[in-house]
Amino acid sequence: MNEVEIKQEIKNLEIQKQLEKSNPALYIFMRNDMASLTSGRACAMASHATSQFEHTIKKETEGHDGDLAKASARLEYLYKKWKGEGYFGTTIVLSATLYDIERLEDSCDIRQFPQSDDEIWEDDFFIHYDYVIDQSYRVEDGDSYHVLPVKTCFYMFGDRNYDVLKDMTEDYKIY
Repeated sequence: MNEVEIKQEIKNLEIQKQLEKSNPALYIFMRNDMASLTSGRACAMASHATSQFEHTIKKETEGHDGDLAKASARLEYLYKKWKGEGYFGTTIVLSATLYDIERLEDSCDIRQFPQSDDEIWEDDFFIHYDYVIDQSYRVEDGDSYHVLPVKTCFYMFGDRNYDVLKDMTEDYKIY
């Protein structure tokens, strides 16, 4: 092995140790600024967020090469660890405004999952995220109602030990 290969092997071992110590969680940020988003609707939206998360994880962890395959393997490891022996892992629903959600999304964009092997993946860990849009959200308006697309919640998945994720979630209250 040459010096570059040795350094890469050391980095791979360090990443494996981090993965073994990881504490994955799914954070759902539910809108608290909508009077029409009742507790029942919020429960439904949290369920939708989890389903959407499961669907996108499966898509993002298949068929990659090079560095993207390594990042994908880390995500898949965290996901499988999150699910454990059962069918779900730690999920924390937090309260946020639309402004908060958009700010979180902007912060995540900086640390997004690489889209190609050519992109540099600077962090050893990242945050998988997306938002949920209910395409047929019903809003009462007097005796009538409107049906429109509404961004109802946002989710982030990652290692709870990751300082960036801690910093992004610590100031939000449980929904």
